[in-house]
Amino acid sequence: MTNIAQMTPAQQTVFFDVYLPTFLHKTAEAGLPLEDAESINEALEATALLKMAMSSQSQNVVKQANLSLKRALGVDQVQVAAQQVKQAGSVAAQLAQNPAIREAILAA
Repeated sequence: MTNIAQMTPAQQTVFFDVYLPTFLHKTAEAGLPLEDAESINEALEATALLKMAMSSQSQNVVKQANLSLKRALGVDQVQVAAQQVKQAGSVAAQLAQNPAIREAILAA
C-alpha cells in the first residue's frame, strides 16, 4: 500500500475524506467494525493485497479468500443454520395449512 506521506495533498484528501470513510462504513455494514488504527491499517493492507492478487490471478483467489474468511469467522456455519431455519419455517407453514395439525398445535 502507498505510504500516506508519499501521497500528494489531493490524494490524501481523497483518501481521508472519501476512501477511508467509505471503507470503514462498508466494513461496519459487513459486521466488521474497525475501531483502532492497527485494525484499520491491517484491513487496508489485506484489501490492497487481495486487490494485487486479483489483478495477477483469476477470480478463484477471491472465492478461496471468501471461503477461508467464512470458515475463520464461522460465517459458513451461520449461513447453514440460517438456511435450516428458513427450511424449517417453510415446512411449518406448509404443516399449518393442514387443519388437523393446526388444531393439534393450538390444543397443545
